[in-house]
Amino acid sequence: MRSVPVGPIEIDVHGKLRSFDIQLGELPGSATAQRDGSPAKIGIGLHDITPELRSRFTLGQDKGVVIVQVEPGSPAARAGLRPGDVLQEIGKDEVRNARQAADRLAAVDLAQGVRLRVIREGSGRFVFLKSKG
Repeated sequence: MRSVPVGPIEIDVHGKLRSFDIQLGELPGSATAQRDGSPAKIGIGLHDITPELRSRFTLGQDKGVVIVQVEPGSPAARAGLRPGDVLQEIGKDEVRNARQAADRLAAVDLAQGVRLRVIREGSGRFVFLKSKG
């Protein structure tokens, strides 16, 4: 994992200044590709399902990847995707992990659109993702 030291920052914790060393980096299992159809262009952040994310979003399945972020005004937001949704299919392809999903989304022509299968609160649904123009 690549990381960049940001340096120490001070935060007031209950009236006392505490110093923390901060590094920015990419979490293992996350997808941050920057190509045309990538999660960043579509407006989502993806992550492999972990025990922590399973608990945080009350997920009942291990299949797919978790949408951990949706950018306001993005194609994903317009399609109704939300953090905590589990992405299971892109087109007719099953999603196995965040990297594979990012690569598949990078190949999508958003002008034509793509069908996604997501699970929200235990129920499956299909969402059609397309660029605005």
